[in-house]
Amino acid sequence: MKPSSIVKLNHLDQTQPYLVAVSFGPDSMALLELLRTNGYHIRVAHVNYHKRPESDYEQEQLTQYCFRYDIPIDILDVQATIKGNFQAQARTIRYDFFLQLVKQHQLAGVITAHHLDDHLETATMQMKRGGYYPYYGIRDQGQWQDMKVYRPLLNLEKTTLTSMCEKHHVPYAIDASNQSNLYARNRVRQSLKQLSPTAKQALINQVSNLNQSLDEKKARVSSYIDKVRILTETYMTWDEETQFLYWYGKSQAYQLHFPISQGMLKKVEQAVIAKKPNIRLRITKEWLIDKSYHELWMIHRQWLNPIHETITEIKILPLPMLTLDLRNAPLPSLPLICRYLRSQEVLKVGKRHKSFRRLAIDWKMPQALRKTWPAMVNAKDEVILFPRYEKNQEIKANNWWHLRE
Repeated sequence: MKPSSIVKLNHLDQTQPYLVAVSFGPDSMALLELLRTNGYHIRVAHVNYHKRPESDYEQEQLTQYCFRYDIPIDILDVQATIKGNFQAQARTIRYDFFLQLVKQHQLAGVITAHHLDDHLETATMQMKRGGYYPYYGIRDQGQWQDMKVYRPLLNLEKTTLTSMCEKHHVPYAIDASNQSNLYARNRVRQSLKQLSPTAKQALINQVSNLNQSLDEKKARVSSYIDKVRILTETYMTWDEETQFLYWYGKSQAYQLHFPISQGMLKKVEQAVIAKKPNIRLRITKEWLIDKSYHELWMIHRQWLNPIHETITEIKILPLPMLTLDLRNAPLPSLPLICRYLRSQEVLKVGKRHKSFRRLAIDWKMPQALRKTWPAMVNAKDEVILFPRYEKNQEIKANNWWHLRE
């Protein structure tokens, strides 16, 4: 019986070529055997950190396996000494290597041999650390920059994979460093090995329930992720974990990947409940959170840069914070220039004259909009036309300005 007959490799397409990360341990060798006997188009990647005396021998054995079955193999020989957090730096080294190969050979992504025990180890470490997470354990699919990462073995235990290698005479080696208590993961691994089948199933169920709860909370925030603003009233109805998932979703959508700590969540909450109507928080060098009256805005510093655009035709004009539909605007003759209003600039509203700063306060205009509110000016820099801000603007077909969602 082929090993492939007892395992379903989810999310993989047999018409696509893949890179396979192989360490020569029983997990990755079982994965390699499964992919080979199932007829997948594969290329092997191996990283030799030279941390153990036997690493060169294991590399040779893997090379012979690939030669026997005509599988292309790429090896990264890491000669430099890794200082500091070895596991974190080693992970970066190998995934950057995988990314290079995936791009070079136009592959669909990399397949790794993470299994059920890895999933439970990660979830257990997360629960021990506390805090909030977008997911407990390891997902069956992931991303490294723009490279897809596939993990089709998460429903299998390590013992199953090792038995598979033994039964089908697949060579492998045991990394003795995995038994050391030097690393926190190894200590967790050893403790999980002591669990009875009943206790292990209880842990599996616990992790599954935690992720189901997270999925329900993600569904609550999903419609707000791609919008730049949210009502503070809505935001404050969520518990802190749901608020975390909101900011995490936005960090992923904008590809920021900024750390969302409980300290950050507390700062946002303090800004929301403060009596001061406008408060600005910086979350990265370029991204800001504005509390403006009863809204939270997430904006990019670049959106606040001045503009000076000559308008010579009637068109739709997209600006960072809003869109002008000049087809519906009561414009005089062209050309005109579109620029942002200045704080102390005096404007005529009806029969009265007020500074734009005073108008913005009267209108309760959000802070970000005060820096980016447009006006049409003539060649003498005289304001000819500007939109009147309305907090609860009704969107109509003939409106000539629309706030960014």
